[in-house]
Amino acid sequence: MYFIICHYTPLKERNDFIQKQLNDNVKDINFYNLDADPSNGNVPISDYSYESNVNTANTALFVRKFDRDYLNKDILNKYYLSQHDKSNNIRLEFVEHNDYNNNKLTYDNFKSKYNYSLNSRGNKLSEMSLALKHYESLKTISKLDVSYAMIIEDDCVFVDNFMQKLKEKMKLFPAGWDIYYPNSCPNPGFRTKGGFKNLNNTNKIAIKNHPSSVFGVSYLITKNAATKIIDEIEKNKLWLPIDHEFNWLAYKLDLKVIWNTQSPRITLWGQSGFKSSLN
Repeated sequence: MYFIICHYTPLKERNDFIQKQLNDNVKDINFYNLDADPSNGNVPISDYSYESNVNTANTALFVRKFDRDYLNKDILNKYYLSQHDKSNNIRLEFVEHNDYNNNKLTYDNFKSKYNYSLNSRGNKLSEMSLALKHYESLKTISKLDVSYAMIIEDDCVFVDNFMQKLKEKMKLFPAGWDIYYPNSCPNPGFRTKGGFKNLNNTNKIAIKNHPSSVFGVSYLITKNAATKIIDEIEKNKLWLPIDHEFNWLAYKLDLKVIWNTQSPRITLWGQSGFKSSLN
């Protein structure tokens, strides 16, 4: 199985943390760098080659490309819309009508609520860097000879016996699934607008109606869905922070998104002890 890790290179403690997490939970896993920016200097993992490593059983790829320190206008213009672009209007309307707290969310208070004010695109450089690392992760999956892979951020926490629990969950997946969020759980009032459709009469997993994103700390995604998302981003660019962008993309592409509807979760968010790297 492939794990693609969205990682900000200067945070070595996160590099070490996620490597330990994966070494403890995934048998015989190999680590590689994926398209590291040469400006980042030496990093203690070999570079990855699709040709020579495509059949590796368990592989973790660190996405070091698009570190915020090396983003420039050319990169941002290539991948991001200006906030003044008229094609943003439909995305803004989607955000306005799908705010999780049922509050009317205009662009001005959207910026205020999330402290977006640092550039013409309304996102912090750190947020755009993270979104682009997710983009690179998805593009990588679209190139691999796999049916699915897991994208994780570098503060993801795995529960004990993670792989076995993931395999058990996957037995419940419906045909044609696109994305599975292993850190989701039935927390009343949290991103539950739109409701669920329980599957397999188990009440353990469900199709999540839109909006369907639950952070980006970890998600299992099919190659087919990754390819659709990449095609959409390359056609219409990014605009929102990655979790909100995923809500929009899943809605527009009508992706089949699965959540846990019963604990236990099999990955955890916000329990690594690290402060947010987006500040």
